[in-house]
Amino acid sequence: GITGDTAEMAADVVASGIAAKFDLVLTYDYENLGTPIGDTALALEQALKGVGIAAGDGKSLTILAHSTGGLVSRCFIERGGGRDTVDHLVMCGTPNGGSPLGKAGAAMAVARLLGDFAANVAPASLPFLAPLRSVLKAAGGVTKSLEQINPASNFILELNASDDPGVRYTILAGSIDAYVAAGDGFAGRALVAAGRSAAFDLLFENQPNDIAVGVESIKTIGGVRAVKPVRHDVACHHLNYFASDAGRAALQAVAW
Repeated sequence: GITGDTAEMAADVVASGIAAKFDLVLTYDYENLGTPIGDTALALEQALKGVGIAAGDGKSLTILAHSTGGLVSRCFIERGGGRDTVDHLVMCGTPNGGSPLGKAGAAMAVARLLGDFAANVAPASLPFLAPLRSVLKAAGGVTKSLEQINPASNFILELNASDDPGVRYTILAGSIDAYVAAGDGFAGRALVAAGRSAAFDLLFENQPNDIAVGVESIKTIGGVRAVKPVRHDVACHHLNYFASDAGRAALQAVAW
């Protein structure tokens, strides 16, 4: 996803017990702000081929993706050669119908809000948020990949007009309103409070969201599918699909 890496996510997946369901778990990191999503999808396809995973290899491949990683995966499957390689795609908090963070003003507003949150509540997160704010400022408020998640972008519209790839999709959609933060530390509870603030209500037009993506957008998959996507509501937010009790329970319940 945007500004993410797989190190902590992979550890959480192992801790959840999901990794034990598979013979091999691979992680894939990529430049995720300035590189168009389609280019990353092509690079993913080449990386998989590099480790012997391609059409006709006799292997079963499941992709677990978070946020825009789901769009990378869908692009690989629906616009590239992934339909002949991937058996199952599981997406957590993916902006399938786009996100207001793809709009320059909204992206900068959220970056400022999270930056203020970090400075006052969670200083340890400043090294991670500062580069994002700098990049957004230099790019005039939105980067190439963020621009593509604008709900009105050609990328989102064309992706959701793709032919049915015949691949099984599972979608996990978190909601900040459903999340129970009682067991979180002070910083976690403060983040949830920020996500439930008037600023985020305005950003998402008072619609349910997981802090970064609207619930309806997460569940949106265009076109008629022979294999209907399976959708699950999860009482978590965008940053803890893999770490929260509710997120892990939902992952464990997936028909892998």
